[in-house]
Amino acid sequence: MVKVLISLPEEALRNIDQAARSSGTSRSGFVRKAALELVAQTSKRPIDRPEFRKNYQAIHQIRKSWTSTPPTQAEINKWKERNHPR
Repeated sequence: MVKVLISLPEEALRNIDQAARSSGTSRSGFVRKAALELVAQTSKRPIDRPEFRKNYQAIHQIRKSWTSTPPTQAEINKWKERNHPR
């Protein structure tokens, strides 16, 4: 492992130290885990995120139902009302 030096506001460091103690880990371990979790979360492709996957699947279903022409705006609005009622 390599070591890094970072600058933090004092209050942030106090909060990190408190959270590390509460979780029973070291400051270094706490920051490492938090950083790696954030990298994993932000490096996912949009389709891998559950909230986006549902939308991609809906778009795929719409495209599968098309014949030779795209749907009209009225058809799209009807689909929205059926699948996303207010």
